[in-house]
Amino acid sequence: MPSWERGLPPRDAIRDFAIRQFNKSPGCLAHVEVSDNSLTRPQLRSMYATHDAFVLPTRGEGFGLPIAEAMSMAKPAIATAHSGPSDFLTNFNSYPVKITGLDNNGFGVIDQKSLSSQLRAVFDRRDEAAVKGKRARQDMVAKYHPKVVVGITVKRLQQIEKQLAGQPNNAG
Repeated sequence: MPSWERGLPPRDAIRDFAIRQFNKSPGCLAHVEVSDNSLTRPQLRSMYATHDAFVLPTRGEGFGLPIAEAMSMAKPAIATAHSGPSDFLTNFNSYPVKITGLDNNGFGVIDQKSLSSQLRAVFDRRDEAAVKGKRARQDMVAKYHPKVVVGITVKRLQQIEKQLAGQPNNAG
């Protein structure tokens, strides 16, 4: 646990929350893996490949690379539709989680009912989740494949080059 966070380690906090929330003993709850270990790229890809869904109820992201990676592997993604991931999470390719507002630091406050509903949807409608996962992969490849991104970048650089060519040389 990072030194700036107080309280129980995440694994214990999640277990204790689930026990209180569902009023059940730990053995009666669904198996959830919580890891605070660093993973290599191959380990991360293996984790995505061997799990049924990817869940990241984040309070804020830059781009949301772990979400995009899971979606590119056709995994149903349950993630907060706030900040960066809102650019690519849709109701057609994922299970967006709502926020109820922003906290004093500008981070999203996760709507617990929305998160719970999306988790239940993936569990109860696995065929639908598989279809959304496939759609997610199609969307990630169409919008974020390296060749697509390079093409967009080259086009923009060419536009900038043309703009600069039309200006007087300020080098002196």
